[in-house]
Amino acid sequence: MTRCLDDWANGLLNRELTDIDAGALRDHIKPGLVEAVHRLAGALARRASDDLDATVDICIHSNEASISGARLIAASTDQAARCQSLASASVEMQASVQTISEASTSAATEASAMRQIVDDSVVAVRRTLETMTGIARSVNDTSAKIHGSEVRLTGPEG
Repeated sequence: MTRCLDDWANGLLNRELTDIDAGALRDHIKPGLVEAVHRLAGALARRASDDLDATVDICIHSNEASISGARLIAASTDQAARCQSLASASVEMQASVQTISEASTSAATEASAMRQIVDDSVVAVRRTLETMTGIARSVNDTSAKIHGSEVRLTGPEG
């Protein structure tokens, strides 16, 4: 039994019990048995302490990972809010550009119409000048015939 307890204390937990003398187990407790039980208890206490230390280390690392994850989530949320703001600003900018484009198209159309009006006015003024010049020549010719001498009118064509 002492040997079995020592094996267990040393981590040999898969020991077969077939080689243990059952009759010897019924004998009175031997002094080595008590020491073996104490050694087993000490070994189990050390293992439990080591296991507790390892468990605490795992918990600490797990909490640190959770804190880092929470920070990443907070940063992602902040970035998402910024992206949403940029998206909203882009939509507004697109609407403004569309409005500017419509106003520019309208202004270009009106400018083209005004250009046509000016061109038509220039043509009308030229015709009017030609007509007035023709009238002035006729008046000059008529006056010359009436007075016998030619009266010269000064005009754009001289």
